Amino acid sequence: MDSTGPGGFMSTFGGTPLSCAAALAAIKVMEEEKLADRARETGDYFTRGLKELAERQKLIGNINGEGLFIV
Repeated sequence: MDSTGPGGFMSTFGGTPLSCAAALAAIKVMEEEKLADRARETGDYFTRGLKELAERQKLIGNINGEGLFIV
C-alpha cells in the first residue's frame, strides 16, 4: 500500500457506504427528534437551576455553557 504523503488522511471506516449510511441515519434521528432543540431547552433549564443554587451556595462559582455543555 502506498503512503498518502504529508497531510494525507486515512480511516479504516471513513467514507465507506456502511459508515455513510450510519451517519445519515444518525443525522435523521437527530433532526426528527429535534435533539439540538431539546438539548438547548434542557440546558437552559438546568443552567437556571444551577444559577439559583449558586445564589444560596457560595461554593459554586461561574456557570457557563451552551445547551447541555455546561462548565
